[in-house]
Amino acid sequence: MGAYNSITKALNPLGVYNITPGANIYNELMAYSYALDIYSGHIDSVFADRFITTSSLSNIEKLEKLFGYKRSERTLADRRNMLINRLSITNGDFTKAGLDKFIQSLGIGSYDLSESPSIGYIAVQIYTRFSDTLERWMSNQIKSFLPAGTAVDVFFGGRFWDTIDDYSYDFAYMDSLNITWKQLDELE
Repeated sequence: MGAYNSITKALNPLGVYNITPGANIYNELMAYSYALDIYSGHIDSVFADRFITTSSLSNIEKLEKLFGYKRSERTLADRRNMLINRLSITNGDFTKAGLDKFIQSLGIGSYDLSESPSIGYIAVQIYTRFSDTLERWMSNQIKSFLPAGTAVDVFFGGRFWDTIDDYSYDFAYMDSLNITWKQLDELE
């Protein structure tokens, strides 16, 4: 119901005003209602933007920018779910389940986590390929989520050993991880 209808519904029962087209009160009410309808639309959009599930595309893009990367290649529903996951992370989520939630908040669906707690190492194998820029951003996000003392490698696409070969790590780097061949096999 527009502002004009709301105002006339309240004023007509009083019987004091002659609200007919051409009357001064009618013209004033039309002018007021025009401005009130504009403000009402703005207020409705502000209310809708309070929650991610009803938020406008422009507000979703602002929230994505806040977290560092606009995911315009994804559907609006996917983008909303990613933001909901990201905003639901708390101080208690620095666990494997929390890392899973965080990785899903980046829009990554198919991946494996391999842990070697004894040496403080985590390998994240992501089976989907993305653009180089997006892969770098995702990798940095995952590494920054984990405690500073944790060694993390993030691999995109293919099987684990193929991906390690693609990165062309030299022996010195692989040796610096202090991981045995058996431990590397277990990460696969």
